[in-house]
Amino acid sequence: MASIMDDQFIYSVAQGDLGIKNPVSTPVLIEAGEAAGLSEGSYVVDFGCGNATLMLLWHSHFRITGTGVECRKDECLKAKEQIMASGAGNDIEIICGRAEDYIPQKCDCAVCLGSSEIFGGVTGSIGFFGDLLDTGALLVLGDRYWRKNTVPPEFAREWPDIPTEYELFSEARDAGFEVAFARSSSEYDWDRYESGIWSSCLHWLKTNTGDPMHGSVHEYLRLIQDEYAAYGREFMGWGIYVMKKTGD
Repeated sequence: MASIMDDQFIYSVAQGDLGIKNPVSTPVLIEAGEAAGLSEGSYVVDFGCGNATLMLLWHSHFRITGTGVECRKDECLKAKEQIMASGAGNDIEIICGRAEDYIPQKCDCAVCLGSSEIFGGVTGSIGFFGDLLDTGALLVLGDRYWRKNTVPPEFAREWPDIPTEYELFSEARDAGFEVAFARSSSEYDWDRYESGIWSSCLHWLKTNTGDPMHGSVHEYLRLIQDEYAAYGREFMGWGIYVMKKTGD
């Protein structure tokens, strides 16, 4: 069985130099920021921020301030390098640590894009942020959902924490949120994202033939390609949602 360190290594290889590490486009991320009412001085906390691409996009477009939290040291380093290069060092801080342990003193908007596994899945994430955020705060959540109510068992078993969108909306309401914005990824978004992962894996395999993880990365590549071709395109969607904490 692969260790947590092995999983993180493979994930880092697969993500490679992808700027946006989810199947979503820059215009949609800006739309989500607009829907969240971001403006100069809005304080944002990005849980599982990766290389801080989203934080820098919103800093450039809305002049936000904020904190990104990321457990992978390589991504933390990339995030800090990008922030310093952009001149946003006075406005954006990166904390290298466990996102689930970080409790901000204040937060106008919390972000969790493609990082719900940190909190036990989409349902767990909604519950976590329902308890964390004050009334009036915003949550920008992005993750997978089932396009259909019937998913082949052999595929569904691999993704036990994924809800349908109907279930996602119901969980949000139960946690005191109202959904204000929803956008689903296009087939192009999905293909761009998945193809980027495949290219990163292939490049790493070519340049690291003697690495002990070579077989594991190759196995991972085959697995995700087969899943995407057999099931992913038909049954799995990815959406970004803006939710407002109402407390009701």
